[in-house]
Amino acid sequence: MDYLINIVVSLICLFILCCCSDAQLMQCLHHQCEVPAIKTGREQSDQSLTHLAACEPRNNGADVAPLGNISVSPANATCRTPDVQICSLKNRISCLTCDASRIDKRHEPSHMTDGIKWTWWQSVTWPGPRDNPLSVNITLQLPKVFILTDDIKIEFYDGRPQVMIVEKSSNYGATWEPMEYFADDCLKAFDIEPTDITKAPATVEEALAPFCSEDYSINYRWDMSGVVPVAVAKRLNALTSLGLGKAEVCTSLWNDTLGLKSFLEITSLRIRLLSPAVLYPSGKDSRDDPDSQPTRSEHYGIKKIEISARCQCNGHASICTLGRKSATCECKHDTMGSECQQCRSLFWIEKWKPGMYVPGKQRGMANPCLSYFSKWYRKKLISQGRHNKSDVISRTPFPAPCQCNKHSHRCEIIPTLGITCVDCRHNTEGQNCHNCRLNYFKSPGRRLQDRNVCQACNCSPLGSYSRWCGTNGQCHCKPGFGGRRCDKCKNGYYMFQNDCYEVDRRCIDSITNRCVEFSPDKSSCNTTATKWCVCSTYNIGDCKSSLPNYTKKVQARKVSSPQPPDGAAHQISGSLTFCGLLIGLLYIVSVN
Repeated sequence: MDYLINIVVSLICLFILCCCSDAQLMQCLHHQCEVPAIKTGREQSDQSLTHLAACEPRNNGADVAPLGNISVSPANATCRTPDVQICSLKNRISCLTCDASRIDKRHEPSHMTDGIKWTWWQSVTWPGPRDNPLSVNITLQLPKVFILTDDIKIEFYDGRPQVMIVEKSSNYGATWEPMEYFADDCLKAFDIEPTDITKAPATVEEALAPFCSEDYSINYRWDMSGVVPVAVAKRLNALTSLGLGKAEVCTSLWNDTLGLKSFLEITSLRIRLLSPAVLYPSGKDSRDDPDSQPTRSEHYGIKKIEISARCQCNGHASICTLGRKSATCECKHDTMGSECQQCRSLFWIEKWKPGMYVPGKQRGMANPCLSYFSKWYRKKLISQGRHNKSDVISRTPFPAPCQCNKHSHRCEIIPTLGITCVDCRHNTEGQNCHNCRLNYFKSPGRRLQDRNVCQACNCSPLGSYSRWCGTNGQCHCKPGFGGRRCDKCKNGYYMFQNDCYEVDRRCIDSITNRCVEFSPDKSSCNTTATKWCVCSTYNIGDCKSSLPNYTKKVQARKVSSPQPPDGAAHQISGSLTFCGLLIGLLYIVSVN
């Protein structure tokens, strides 16, 4: 009888604690980001006068768990094959089988967040020793940062686990922090004293610190509830019971002086299932009746995970649009980003700041991002008395798009330069992406906005001093080389062993095969010519008498002689023929 009285008293205390105080996170900021101004005098006709306000989405109790991606570790912990039966903890003769190929027998991880009442995730069975129970991790990754507004609820199928830890991360799983421990014996499982949920904490640190609960880890036959709440509302209530008002709580949400922001921000949830459920036949657990033999489960099942939260928009959005697997803050105050955590392009006069709660000021402090052209910056100048209203209004009302010649869409305001393009593409650079990068030149005939306006110099490493070229694309050629890329010999030079040498100022007459004078403009022979007359170090033929100043480069390098020109070849051939005839005549005379 005393036991039942204690249960009734506990339930009454829980009811008073939950119903007589605000269970959800209080609303701190305005529900609009621009608030109509109170107009007086001449301003009555101006319908555009507004004031900025720090704003946030409403706490509408939205469940954001379906937006996340859920996974189970180890990967083979999900029941998918029909070769093993899963028997109920409360009715051992009621068993089921899993079959991933059938919709009616499929129990995938996605069933924990699909919102369908008759589906659930089911683990495999683990009939191992009691000191080595089945251990499974459930991880839920959310698409962005959220702020918890109420308890996290986990509804189990066929019994709540005997030992479990619920953790959260606010940096997408880089680090994890425990929120609450669950066990039928906290001292034995975690070496932590169990917490009495009906007793108010003594300090703020104690209210926000993780604790161990023994109220949700023991299953009875008459207890059909499978829901395990992870305390969030209780902690918020505790802050109120400690004398903290709205000013202290809301201020801590932005500057984190009490650690409240760190506690409420969430990007990931991890449920560490360490020991399956146990069932006691009566209303007494093992500590009250050592002779009571519990029934132990060999598996886990979860029907639903519910996370009540709103988007974290840093005081710069009052609307957050929830998609199938996404959540988007509709950022105001010229901010941008998944959490409105940065300023838009051209709005970097001041460093980004979050919208803040200010005690006694309904609109709070919006802290908008400013540019030299924004209307809020003009209002700031007028309010500070630095410019009169007519001078400020006469300025350019809004910034023009980035003038980057279609090679970039991003600009920055640099005090010494003004609006400057950044991240220029297509091998361009400059304040307006109007110059070509080093080793590129502007292609003639192409518009500056053409993505192919800058062409590579491609200077020849053989004939050019460097890879650079001038604005006209001409490379800096070595002596004797020519062409835009310095990849060939210029007029009056010939290629020999990867170098250009100046030819002798003679041509070969196609009739006489003799060298003749080069024309004054060095473009052609004075008589019909077939090719250049190239005199080597051997000075063959007519070149010896008429061209004593043969090419000095070739002589200095002592290279092997190139093939003689055609004229010299004919002369050699004629000399050999004459010598042959002379030797033949001498032989005939000697015989006779």
